[in-house]
Amino acid sequence: MVLFLSGCGNLLAGASPAASSTATPPYSTPSPSSQSALPKADAHGGSTEAMIRYELARVQQIMAGMSLDQKLGQLIVVEYLGNNYQGSGLQYMVSQQFVGGFMYQESNHNFNSPYDVIGHVDALSQQAMRAAKIPLLIATDQEGGLVNRLYRFHGYLPSAAEMAATGDPHAALTQGTQAAKWLLELGINADLAPVVDVQTVDPPILATRMFGRDSQTVALYAGAFLSGLQNNGVAACLKHFPGLGAVTSDPHAGLPTVNRSLTNLENIDLAPYKLMISKDQPAMIMSTDVLMPAIDPDLPAELSPKTINGVLRGQLGYNGVVITDGLYMTGISQRWSLSQAAKLSHPEKEHPMETSPSLGNPIVILNPTANRGKMDRHRAIVRSRAEHEQAEYVETTKQGDAKEHAMHAAKEGRSVVIVGGDGSVHEVVNGILAAGRRVPLGIVAAGSGNDFAWNTLKLPHDPAEAIERAFTGQLIDADAGSVNGRYFVNSFSVGLDADIAVAANWMRKLPFMSGARLYYTSTLKQLLFGYRRCPWLTLSLDGNEQVGEKAARRYVLMAVTNGPTYGAGFRINPAADYTDGLFDVCTISYMPLGRALKLLPVVQRGEHAGRPEVTFFRARSVHIESQRPVNVQMDGETTSATSYHAEILPGALWVRV
Repeated sequence: MVLFLSGCGNLLAGASPAASSTATPPYSTPSPSSQSALPKADAHGGSTEAMIRYELARVQQIMAGMSLDQKLGQLIVVEYLGNNYQGSGLQYMVSQQFVGGFMYQESNHNFNSPYDVIGHVDALSQQAMRAAKIPLLIATDQEGGLVNRLYRFHGYLPSAAEMAATGDPHAALTQGTQAAKWLLELGINADLAPVVDVQTVDPPILATRMFGRDSQTVALYAGAFLSGLQNNGVAACLKHFPGLGAVTSDPHAGLPTVNRSLTNLENIDLAPYKLMISKDQPAMIMSTDVLMPAIDPDLPAELSPKTINGVLRGQLGYNGVVITDGLYMTGISQRWSLSQAAKLSHPEKEHPMETSPSLGNPIVILNPTANRGKMDRHRAIVRSRAEHEQAEYVETTKQGDAKEHAMHAAKEGRSVVIVGGDGSVHEVVNGILAAGRRVPLGIVAAGSGNDFAWNTLKLPHDPAEAIERAFTGQLIDADAGSVNGRYFVNSFSVGLDADIAVAANWMRKLPFMSGARLYYTSTLKQLLFGYRRCPWLTLSLDGNEQVGEKAARRYVLMAVTNGPTYGAGFRINPAADYTDGLFDVCTISYMPLGRALKLLPVVQRGEHAGRPEVTFFRARSVHIESQRPVNVQMDGETTSATSYHAEILPGALWVRV
């Protein structure tokens, strides 16, 4: 997200220009996130594949040499008052504060003499570009009509409504092409246009700035104008996301609210973005000051992760540059200071996946083999609630079903409820993470261990209470982990405990074998009959050797967890926090069997800290090597290999508790 400490084009007149965040244009100012938004062909029809590779290499080279102050500065685009490059403070902001760019505004007197001459404006643009240690985004918001920043140089230019009134999209393409040529003559490489709001109220607050009353018309003409800009070297920007076509008050004077259902938002306000993101590849999209309770009842769109990460990036799949509107506008400034608004627009925790609000009916997945097949009570309670919530209800028929159902639902932005044990949760988590989209996850524990649900999340044991939480509980961020291309949510371990998991998966078929009894019996069996197979392992944390030498050492186990327990309550990492962005790691070195048997109940109670064989670590990545294949368990599911590499995925899941 890039912040515009700048104004938005006045909705009622041609006053101050649209505000936005730091971005970089496709050609003269590269940006990693804007590369995908480059036009597919240049002005001569040639492929830009080589150009993209070249620009990406430039970006990587620039970023490798950037300080933290420079990276922070790149998140801000500023305005300046008057026409004095040094006296206005613009020179200092560019050369010393490393701002990502600046905006020219007629209302700020930027084009007063001597800068009422095209060549003089271009000279100032080039002077600023030379002073910048990182290429600048130099912008204005040239729409035409009421918001016509080129008026001083080229007179009146047609508005969006007038372009659409011609009935010929080529007219919009011509205007975009001409605007790009004139902007580049001024040294401007980004245009905060076109407007893609869909007019649905009369009289419209945005007057003639909108292309039409239906999404198809808006996308057609806005897309043509955008192509004219981007095919000629000027980065374009769709605005005002998620839509101002239905507002009845000016956002400059307060925070407007659009009370539409998600279905109507999808069919009207969001539709142009859905049509244009893949087809037209906009370099930037501007979020704005509007409250849409159906998406986020609490935060304006430009401050809302649900709106930006959830809808724009997650639901609509946009991976270009997102910019804010003017953060000082009244709807924001009445409630937050500029610094508070800036921080809200940049959540501290970055998520490896995008967050999607529930934009369709939830799916409830029940594993009928959980709880040793005794699922009648769970089934009755869950089906009744699913009908009440108008949720899709499915039961798995084979291994892998839960993963497939969850993955398809997540791709559609639908929330997921899983009814089953740790293995079912493991499948669903793998499905959601494979979809690359965070959706609400509810869990009704119905297995033999339920470590993640009961001991990590502290969810209710009673299925009626659990299903209530699964649909209405508070949404929290929860870490997950990846190991060799697979995902886990609670635990990953190598050594005796993985062998115990293998034994438990076999022994659970026996009568009366479930829960703590199952895992304790499996543990005793492996200690008595499999202890001699304790592996020789090499451990690295965050890329650093931990044992003081490269030679392998013999371990009873290595347990990497997000939660405090595994194996139906063994408190292997009692201090683990599933929200801290770190793995908790417990290693237990090899010892005589007799001592290991005595240590077993101590580990179960979580009282093993301080024992000479026990070491605790915290890390973001864990690498384990073995000379021979060794078993590993992930949330109770087992596999075997000689090398394992685990990475933490901070806040990867969105779980109801």
